[in-house]
Amino acid sequence: IDRPGRFEHAHGGTLLLDEIGDLPLAMQRMLLLVLQDGRVTRLGESTPRPVQVKLVAATNSDLLAAVQAGTFRADLYARLNPAASLRLPPLRERVEDIEPLLRGLLRKTFAAGPNRALLVEYCDRAGLTGPLHVDLVIGTAAERSRPGKLERGLRFLLHPSSLAAIRQHPFPGNVRELEMLIGNAAVSALADALAAAESGRAVPAAAQSLFIPAKL
Repeated sequence: IDRPGRFEHAHGGTLLLDEIGDLPLAMQRMLLLVLQDGRVTRLGESTPRPVQVKLVAATNSDLLAAVQAGTFRADLYARLNPAASLRLPPLRERVEDIEPLLRGLLRKTFAAGPNRALLVEYCDRAGLTGPLHVDLVIGTAAERSRPGKLERGLRFLLHPSSLAAIRQHPFPGNVRELEMLIGNAAVSALADALAAAESGRAVPAAAQSLFIPAKL
């Protein structure tokens, strides 16, 4: 009513509509009109506003099957059916991506917020100085004390058997599920290590390398 909507914000640019297959039929009709006319009308107004938007639509659904089932409009499907489309295979079909994704998602886990504060607190307790980093290494608990390149921060060790188990998991939740898995495991391992450091049980030689137990 008193502010621009998504299409107005995206005027002259690109708008991503995620999970478009879940859009109710009434909203599908509204979207179709916007795509056909290139105009939107705010609630309570009678004057349409022109919008020029490049649309990117994403879905987890089989839209053609939804059209056949009557849950997705055929005319909207025809509008959205692109000259170029991109199919992203599920994670279980691209297991070679799991290891680099684990590393990137681990860094994301400790990039900000309470998890970042937990990392800073541990590094301070363990006496680690210098730039703050996290990394993931595939190895065994015996490799804790292996010298590393990190001056400050942590090297999380994931046992090869744990990686093998992760690669065998079907991941119905795809990358989101993988992010939750590595995030929860790493934070749990770090919290245990911080408790050990606070009680004086942390081993200085191993302070920079934390092993993620298989149970996590």
